[in-house]
Amino acid sequence: MDIKSTIRDCIRTLKVARKPTKDSLLTSLKVTLLGFFLVGFIGFVIKSLVYILTKYAP
Repeated sequence: MDIKSTIRDCIRTLKVARKPTKDSLLTSLKVTLLGFFLVGFIGFVIKSLVYILTKYAP
């Protein structure tokens, strides 16, 4: 890929991009944090189940 076309594409993208509104930013933040906590909770449950099953398995 040519350097000039890459720079041109980056400039075009920056011209089209707009700053998000406060509501949009807060919604994105909430969804991201919810995803982090959900993945962490699922990992915690799986790790706890594996621990319990290996500790009390014959």
